[in-house]
Amino acid sequence: MDEALRVELLEMERLDRAARADLVARGELHRPGYHPEMEDLHRRHNARLRAIIDAHGWPGYSLVSADGCRAAGFIVQHAILDPVLQRRCVDVLGEAVARGEAAPFMLALLIDRVRVAEGQPQLYGTQYSGALDGGVEPSPIADPEGVDERRRAVGLGTLAENTARLNAQHRRETGARPPAPIACDLSALSADERERRGTVDTQLRAAVQQMRDLRDGYAFRFPLEVYRLAADFIDLERRCCPFIHFGLDLEPDADALWLRLTGRPGVKEFLQAELHLPGAS
Repeated sequence: MDEALRVELLEMERLDRAARADLVARGELHRPGYHPEMEDLHRRHNARLRAIIDAHGWPGYSLVSADGCRAAGFIVQHAILDPVLQRRCVDVLGEAVARGEAAPFMLALLIDRVRVAEGQPQLYGTQYSGALDGGVEPSPIADPEGVDERRRAVGLGTLAENTARLNAQHRRETGARPPAPIACDLSALSADERERRGTVDTQLRAAVQQMRDLRDGYAFRFPLEVYRLAADFIDLERRCCPFIHFGLDLEPDADALWLRLTGRPGVKEFLQAELHLPGAS
């Protein structure tokens, strides 16, 4: 088990999801073209995933546990700028699935992604494109009558259920969303979550090794073993303080990580006051 690699893959997935959520909030995700912020992130992730595959083959359950393996699957799904990498991963992921080191649905998703990119009909109905009514619809499917049977065989729900879910998500994401006010909304958390937030905050403050002043926020250094605590902090804070951008940077050689808290103008001043940092009034 390579815990450092597992943590790295999970962080790569989190960064991808966070970047997507940020673009959704800004109303920029569904604009034409590849957003430059997402493109930059994906190019970096593609290069790192290639290096991991070169060193280990597919990072399966025994190497990075189930969540790390799924994170690698998520990352390669978004490697559309590197079709050679995706095609290669069909083979190495297929070998991992055959050994029981990865879930079959991950391979199904990647096979569909590669087939659609190559102009072929997909097999499992996992890839979507824009519909005339403004929603999304499955890209062409080979033998569409048998698609639900193939989906069941790899652990996926029906095509109709998935299409309804994705269209509901698309409607939410394309609606107008005003910027979140720079104020913590604790009502977004349950009573238990608010109590947990206080505990996590206290434990993290006690574990800080170093602080850096950034242009648009702050960064805090922690020992690597508090990764899960930092992830809990991000999960809670992003719901009650959605205007904060969160980032985790790993220092595997030093067994340390950096937690970054940044945001638009006004967020740094909010953090300074909320965290009682030097210079706060």
